[in-house]
Amino acid sequence: MIYVYDLVMANKLERILGQETPSDSPKKLASSPRRALYSTSTPASHENGETFVLTTPLYYVNAPPHMGSAYTTISVSKLLGKKVIFITGTDEHGEKIATSAAANGRNSAYHCDLISQSYKTLWKELDIAYDKFIRTTDAKHEAIVKEFYARIFANGDIYRADYEGLYCVNCEEYKDEKELLENSCCPVHQMPCVARKEDNYFFALSKYQKQLEEILSQNLLFVQPSYRLNEVKSWIKSGLRDFSISRALVDWGIPVPDDDKQTIYVWFDALLGYISALTEDNEQQNLDTAVSLGWPASLHLIGKDILRFHAVYWPAMLTSAGLSLPKMVFGHGFLTKDGMKMGKSLGNTLEPFELVQKFGPDAVRYFFLREVEFGNDGDYSEDRFVKIVNAHLANTIGFLTLY
Repeated sequence: MIYVYDLVMANKLERILGQETPSDSPKKLASSPRRALYSTSTPASHENGETFVLTTPLYYVNAPPHMGSAYTTISVSKLLGKKVIFITGTDEHGEKIATSAAANGRNSAYHCDLISQSYKTLWKELDIAYDKFIRTTDAKHEAIVKEFYARIFANGDIYRADYEGLYCVNCEEYKDEKELLENSCCPVHQMPCVARKEDNYFFALSKYQKQLEEILSQNLLFVQPSYRLNEVKSWIKSGLRDFSISRALVDWGIPVPDDDKQTIYVWFDALLGYISALTEDNEQQNLDTAVSLGWPASLHLIGKDILRFHAVYWPAMLTSAGLSLPKMVFGHGFLTKDGMKMGKSLGNTLEPFELVQKFGPDAVRYFFLREVEFGNDGDYSEDRFVKIVNAHLANTIGFLTLY
């Protein structure tokens, strides 16, 4: 049984696994024929009998989910379920989460329990079925992270040094001054970055400059849409710098092996969730076991604001650890509200539970899949929402079910 919004999904997402040409631009993409992510014409991995591993980001639990975070998961909800592992979950460590928990009068662990559960509840409300839900506070995840860290350390790619720079707490990232707005404001969160100096452990990202350049030149489909590929190439061409993978000032995190005074950087930690999610709770928790259960991922579907972590940091980390790279990273656009990125830190979110209760899951899924050209930004207004739902569903085809 296939619902109308599932047919829309098939038409909107095929391009992710299709053969886009390197010259595609946002404008050209918007006007190109609509194809589908995975439909009756399955990708080559299915034809070869391999499992298709599809991931959303692991959502940050500083606050309950908003429609911007729900959008990615709506986009990849399973249509066929044919040898597919659909991974989602929550990213639960870091300074921002500890601060948010304290502001709400909670300890960090209880705060994470509440917000992580709210994501599971929302996916249920939206009729979204997933195969794996990983929490980065899971014991099995911590074991995988520590083993991965040890493997990179043994490869000589981790060293200790002082770092001084401007830090965006909301991004959980040190920023280059040249990318900041006036008054050292983060371009994503519109808030000033904080000057910090720390004694940290670093990953030797610069060592992998040439290898990353070769990966992107030899595999033009590794980052999609193609204009995102061009962004990544530009970042790498400008010169890669080693980045800090530990925090001396953050207690809420996985301790660095052999140094309990530091915790592992939240992004180094969270990216490993795509691998740790493959294991079962009753299985032996080691990296090789996890990899054997479905790695590499076929597709990471993410928001464009976290492209650098997935398309630069993550491939270098995996290469250092001797693991295969994901087959594709697709960076979709933002859901905007009144022309601004929708985000918890910006305080302009759209409450998904209220939207579902008011209009129902079918209408919500249909609108965002029908109205947002996948890969580009899409603006929300309630007036537009009501007009589309009435015109396309209530007044025309209704909640049609096709057999």
